[in-house]
Amino acid sequence: MDAESDAVLDAHERRCRQRAADGGVAFDPNGYMFSPVPDGSVPHHPDTITKRYARLATSLGIDTTLKNHRHYNATELITVGYNVRAAAGRLRHSGGGTTTLRVYTAWCSEADQRAAGSPPAWPRR
Repeated sequence: MDAESDAVLDAHERRCRQRAADGGVAFDPNGYMFSPVPDGSVPHHPDTITKRYARLATSLGIDTTLKNHRHYNATELITVGYNVRAAAGRLRHSGGGTTTLRVYTAWCSEADQRAAGSPPAWPRR
């Protein structure tokens, strides 16, 4: 993990610890850091995060979904040569990477075709 992401999570943990203290409950370092309750004993329901993200994207005028980040992450991993089995594991795909390859190599091919048809961003001499 890069230093900036680590710092963001450290700051979030400090807020979680403060929230637990303010609520008069013990902070559980093994609990959920993203929890609707101060002690971190339960996770958010997945739909809660998805809907919250959708509202935020709409308010910012961005046409995206939370699932697009999953696709982006998988595509980037494969594009840079990350081990497909490891990428499949991160995505919770079973089958040793077949689903990962079937779904995400199509995205890579499409991106490659778009890039091949685009002129370079730098001036030619």
